[in-house]
Amino acid sequence: MAFSLSVSAITPPEGLQHTDRRTEILELPSYLRVTGASGSSELKLVYVGATTPGPENIDNVWLKIDESGTAHGFYLYDTTLGTWLLMAGPGVISGTTVPTDTNVLWLKTDDVDAILTPEGSAVTAPQGLYKFNGTLWVCFTTTTNVVAQASAPTGATTLFWLKTTDATTPRGLHYWNGTAWVNATAMPGVSAPGSGVGAAFVQTSALAPDAAIRNYVLWAKTGNAPRGLFWPDSVNGWWESINPITFSRIFPASGVITLASGYTAGSPGIYSTLCPTIGTAVFAEIPMLTVMLESDTLFGTSGAYLSLQAQPTLSGWGIAAYNAGAQRDVIFRLSVAGIMRIPF
Repeated sequence: MAFSLSVSAITPPEGLQHTDRRTEILELPSYLRVTGASGSSELKLVYVGATTPGPENIDNVWLKIDESGTAHGFYLYDTTLGTWLLMAGPGVISGTTVPTDTNVLWLKTDDVDAILTPEGSAVTAPQGLYKFNGTLWVCFTTTTNVVAQASAPTGATTLFWLKTTDATTPRGLHYWNGTAWVNATAMPGVSAPGSGVGAAFVQTSALAPDAAIRNYVLWAKTGNAPRGLFWPDSVNGWWESINPITFSRIFPASGVITLASGYTAGSPGIYSTLCPTIGTAVFAEIPMLTVMLESDTLFGTSGAYLSLQAQPTLSGWGIAAYNAGAQRDVIFRLSVAGIMRIPF
């Protein structure tokens, strides 16, 4: 809107005498008046200051500055609301210390802990652009959005957490779902907890996988027998072999078994005799037992046949023999095959 000015003369005093022309020209402004056409609405002065202008300046524009002289924005006084209103977007303060002016945006330039609430204590404060919500400064454009550490972050639910250890839960990139941290990079093939898995990852080791990752891997057991590929049966609390496990051994381990002529029933044996490192492993069902003659002192003797009977159980076996010849010394080879379980 245009601002119009009008010039008018005031009434000079009576009897004003002529002087010289130069003096009269210099005195002329004393007898003239300049008037704005329509009041102060078209003419706004600018008040510059950090404190709120007083009543004498409510017709002016307020350029708000802080204690360091940085401008924060232009304000106009609203007579209806009785308050100063920001004319445009808020100013932006860049630095590492929270601004004293809560009407600006704060561009935090480091990721050092900072006090985000009035008279509060320092908390996690990543780099980014902050806005005061009436209670605290909130970062809504964080630039450091991944925290790599062993323990879960606190007070930083907008971040991603890269878990660096697997003490209680698997490693991976976690996000906050509003209630808990959720692993967004869980290994594929995972079933519901406690139901066992058909995992696509295999840990090859002599010792069983840690409990934290048990439900996410298959275990290729190496080292001492029994060796093989096991899956975690979390419902029942054991590793179960995917394929039959086989072990074989000379029996007896030293010396010979002397068989008299006629029927002989051997003493029951246990599988740890054939596999001394069996530990807590057991068969899931009665395995297949194969008995072979490794050595026989009457081998090839006419009519000296030997008849054997073997009976496997879950924990061991029994062997009986009928010797049709004279006394003989024999050595057997016993082989066992079956699905095995190793308790957690």
